[in-house]
Amino acid sequence: MLFANDPGWGTLSRILDRIMIFFFERCLDRDGRWLISGVIVGCVALAVSNAFVMDDAFISFRYARNLVETGELTWNPGEAVPVEGYTNFLWTLLLAAALAVGFEPIITSQVLGLAACVGTLWVTYRLALGVLGSPGRAALAVGLLGTNYTFSCFATGGLETQLQTLLITACAGLAWWITQPRQQIPGPRPYVAYSVVATAAVMTRLDSALPCSIFAAWVGVSLLRQQPTSPELRVRLLGLVGPAVLGLGPWLGWKLAYYGELLPNTFYSKVSGVSAATLEQGLGYGVTFLTSYQLLPMTVLAIAMGKRLWRRVDLRVLSVVVLSWWAYLVRVGGDFMEFRMVVPVLPLLFVLITFLLFELQHRGARVVLVTLLVVGSGLHALRFTDGGNLDSVATLAGYIENEWDHWPRVGEVLGELFGGAPEPVMIATTAAGAVPYMSRLPTIDMLGLNDLWVARHGVLRGSRTGHGRHADFQYLLRRRVHLVLGHPRVGLRTEVMVGETTFPVHRLAWFSLVGVEPQAIPQSSRVLEIPIDANYAIQVLYLVRHPRVDEVIEQQGLRTWPLDQG
Repeated sequence: MLFANDPGWGTLSRILDRIMIFFFERCLDRDGRWLISGVIVGCVALAVSNAFVMDDAFISFRYARNLVETGELTWNPGEAVPVEGYTNFLWTLLLAAALAVGFEPIITSQVLGLAACVGTLWVTYRLALGVLGSPGRAALAVGLLGTNYTFSCFATGGLETQLQTLLITACAGLAWWITQPRQQIPGPRPYVAYSVVATAAVMTRLDSALPCSIFAAWVGVSLLRQQPTSPELRVRLLGLVGPAVLGLGPWLGWKLAYYGELLPNTFYSKVSGVSAATLEQGLGYGVTFLTSYQLLPMTVLAIAMGKRLWRRVDLRVLSVVVLSWWAYLVRVGGDFMEFRMVVPVLPLLFVLITFLLFELQHRGARVVLVTLLVVGSGLHALRFTDGGNLDSVATLAGYIENEWDHWPRVGEVLGELFGGAPEPVMIATTAAGAVPYMSRLPTIDMLGLNDLWVARHGVLRGSRTGHGRHADFQYLLRRRVHLVLGHPRVGLRTEVMVGETTFPVHRLAWFSLVGVEPQAIPQSSRVLEIPIDANYAIQVLYLVRHPRVDEVIEQQGLRTWPLDQG
């Protein structure tokens, strides 16, 4: 090491190491509950301070509300063919249940997420306690997990991320407990419990089937190797498989009958166009995560100590799950949200990292690496900005919160102006979350997540995950879209603009989003400025004439102009 011969560094290293031993070994050996409780409380407090909600969460909110109000679990109620534009069935049902009894979905989603975060931290502790054999090391694993900025932020966000993480980690913990050598083989209850939790994980997100299947194979192989009597074997195998069949079978059958396919519509929008560029993007996603969190030294350590990880079956299985998940992320091109898709395996990753840390014989190196992990998370939180195809948490939160996007307010205004018409006003936007939810207007999702045709036949434009396909202009005309928002941008109203402004109104911004040249749009179409408040407005493309829109323009004196004046 660089400072190995420095007497001052050696003294500091010994002091820090003794502090770690005191707090993470001796105190916990006496009474570990108070410290792990404190660690969890501190991590949850950090998650509360990072709480936010993202635009994509409003997709689930819209499906949940439609289910409660119309009995249809679809994007636009009343459409001939329902579309499964959500990827979180169980989460959407939980939101629908909350809505049915009068709870507001944003707060509900955040409370549920934080509750799942508490559960994840506790289950991670129990798993780490078994794998690492020490309360102190287990508490360190939980502390590293809970202070990871990505994990902390996505304890909320409004989506199912934390629930999926809890269920996958619980599967890991149950599988570890079941497979431990013991004189007497456990009864069928743990196998049933594993099957129920794994079923819930898959119903929360289908891709949970990947880690849950690996853990189930581990449990099944362990059971067969212990060679119980034939009746005992059958009972336990039935407990392992039965609940999954009873739970997933009817659900998949209903999906096939209701939607006409087993996979969600988002699969066709996000994955059907996978190319070499997408795979490269997926690799970049993983590398960016490792470098941004200063995890490259741990990666080198994992490679150097690979044999030690492979010696133990439990560590081998956890490693296989983490590596398989990374391969899956590479295959689908990662994600456009700041490392959200990494969260489900972060508990397993930090258990493995903690094991590697305590395999190091040099205590000073251990202290340096622990410090680097904590500092790396802090640096990531302070320095990470949008890069390439990734939106930072700050950007995701800004779409909902800041005055230059503030998509919920845009949706409210559209609903107030154009809602309730005998023939509904149809809008089209790439921001298919808060705007459609708040407006309650029928909406074409221009990125195809909630649109059957766009997901399969939309124009391929770019390699941004989840944003590769776009509605072409002819499709918007066929669907008789009245107002095209594209990527909504709030700017200063025309009459209050004075000279140069750092936030100009983008009159023709939607052309790049619909993939056509301006001259391809009918001359009858116009730019329409819709005021959001006294100072700000959003400009949209008034594409197909509608009586309600014409009425609002006349009554409120809204500004319009021909396209060639943009």
